[in-house]
Amino acid sequence: MCLRGGPGSTVEEYQEELFGQEQLRFRYRSVALARLSAEEYVGASPLGAALAALMRGGKTRDRLELRREMLSRVLESELDDARKYLLVNVIETYNRLSGEEVKRFRRLISGKEYRKMQEVELTYFDELELKGVLKGKRETLLRQLAAKFGPLPDDTVTKIAAIGSAAELDTYLDRVLTATSLEETFVRS
Repeated sequence: MCLRGGPGSTVEEYQEELFGQEQLRFRYRSVALARLSAEEYVGASPLGAALAALMRGGKTRDRLELRREMLSRVLESELDDARKYLLVNVIETYNRLSGEEVKRFRRLISGKEYRKMQEVELTYFDELELKGVLKGKRETLLRQLAAKFGPLPDDTVTKIAAIGSAAELDTYLDRVLTATSLEETFVRS
């Protein structure tokens, strides 16, 4: 599969040679997903629904309605939870929503019949938001420490990268304000 343009469907070939002799030849069909219509595949299967996130949007259906149908098809399938998680992750990764679209989508799935989808969406966006907050706090802490104390030792950078708590990062950020040495921040091991 190719995710961008290219011809609709072609036969590709991969070949390995060793000492001038062919050792392996592998032929496979390549499909340009971006050229396919998501509306045609979203109802085909849970996999089709997930891959629809990589296809061009439909003309007759709103983007958020299509996303709801993709998620619904995967979440209501007979697949085990691990496979559902993988397919939902494809949808979430390749069918990104803007801040305003997130609000509209949450309103769209606000009914009781979408409880499972609400849980998935809330978990995904909460995790995404937390990752963004932690990344921002880590970058700020590194920047403040380097500005105040100069180049940072690798073990300090590694330790900060491993911090998974916003509260702990806030503590270190507060300490930077009054510390006279890197050791006073307690970030250094």
